[in-house]
This record gives sequence, C-alpha cells and structure tokens, in this order.
Amino acid sequence: MRTLLTTLHSKYIHASLALPCLAAYCGEECSEILIGEYSVNEPKENLLAQIAVWNADVICFSVYLWNRVATLELVNCLKQINPEQKIVLGGPEISFETDDFFQHHPVVC
Repeated sequence: MRTLLTTLHSKYIHASLALPCLAAYCGEECSEILIGEYSVNEPKENLLAQIAVWNADVICFSVYLWNRVATLELVNCLKQINPEQKIVLGGPEISFETDDFFQHHPVVC
C-alpha cells in the first residue's frame, strides 16, 4: 500500500516535523510511505496535479488553522478524481472535531 503524508504550509520556508516523524514511526511495517509538502499559496489545480501524480492508496493531510479551508477543498476534489482513495485528516485543527464534522465531510476518515 502506498501512503502519502502531506500538508499545506503557509509559506515555502516552512517544513513539517510531523510528517517525517510519522514516517519514521511507521517504519517498514506501513509499506511505502511518501512525503509531499506544499504551500497554500499554490493554485488548487497545481496542488491537485502534484498530489494525484503520487498515485497513493491513502492520502493523510496534516491540518492546521491556516490550511483547513484549502485542505478540505482539495480532499473533495481528490475524492472526485479517485473515489476509491482513502483520505485521512489529522493535526491540531481536526483532533477535537465531533461526529458532526465528519457527517458534513463524508469523504474523509
């Protein structure tokens, strides 16, 4: 199984510590782990193309205050492109969401 760990940074100068830590924790038990880091300042079409090219079975987004809206827009589009793809959201902006959130966003796990 191919899993993409990804996030949308507020600027290109930022780097995620969470993504490589998750990849290291998974080790070889999680099959193929890929990391893709992007910026909220990129056009949505470019982001979709860059993420889709990974051809991942599972895409995991790290969601923060600055990328929440853009991430939710992306996951809706990604699910239209590949309905079989699993989308997982995590991070500080999702950790405390209630079931109501997932009822309004059924494309995410």
